[in-house]
Amino acid sequence: MPQICHFSKIYVLESLPQNERHTGKLLWEDIDNVICYHNRPVKTELMQAMSRSDFLGCLARIQMAAEGGEYPILHIECHGADDQSGLILADGLSLTWAELKSFLTRINVATRCNLLVVMAACYGGNLGHLIVPTEKAPFWGFIGPTGEIYPNELLSTFNAFYGELLASLDGDISLEALSAKPLSSGGYYFASALHFFTVAYAGYLKEFCSELALDQRAGRISRELRKTGSQNRPGKGALRRWLKQTEAQSFYTYHREFFMLDLFPENASRFALSLHDINELKKTLK
Repeated sequence: MPQICHFSKIYVLESLPQNERHTGKLLWEDIDNVICYHNRPVKTELMQAMSRSDFLGCLARIQMAAEGGEYPILHIECHGADDQSGLILADGLSLTWAELKSFLTRINVATRCNLLVVMAACYGGNLGHLIVPTEKAPFWGFIGPTGEIYPNELLSTFNAFYGELLASLDGDISLEALSAKPLSSGGYYFASALHFFTVAYAGYLKEFCSELALDQRAGRISRELRKTGSQNRPGKGALRRWLKQTEAQSFYTYHREFFMLDLFPENASRFALSLHDINELKKTLK
């Protein structure tokens, strides 16, 4: 984990049926005790949402608090859908990853890209599949299990994670504590927004900006210009060179948007990345 993001409050947002073990509440109690023990200037709040509307209302409240200057860690405790499409809330209704992502993005913008999202739900790691480098980042960092996970596993592993995080404020050591005990299925997945962007953009360049891909794109543009009867029809070679020249500008445009450099110029140093870095990673992709 890169240097830990700035945070001033830990929200435990739980949406579990009444007749089930409320692992979110138990975790929140343990986190509160650890904060007191280490005398950390961090607040905590347990939010128990018994319906989809309650859950969305809690996310809206967290967004408002972030817009007021709060820097939250958002820990979500609920069930994951069997088809891995999103969350199942206490009332049995679903919330897709795409719906959740839109709320997270607004919260992350309010925190200047400092939001850490922790998914304590089966298949929670799938949220990361919706991250694309042409939109604003929905979080600074993200943790979630890759498979099914049981309540006792959630409680013990996240107790270890938050215990270490609040003791040392060291992200790497905290992730080691989280993963120290093997899960019955899969494991935990962590990625930062910087990692997501770098890998996704390298994949884009490999697929759409290879010599073959550029040649095909130049051919399509040339054919379209011919169909429209345009008098200004650059040759295929000139079109390929023009497409190649646009790579750098496109990269910096998307990098600026994803990390909100237009809104928060200080993020330029926090998320420093060059097209050279991307191209070096691209060489390693299969």
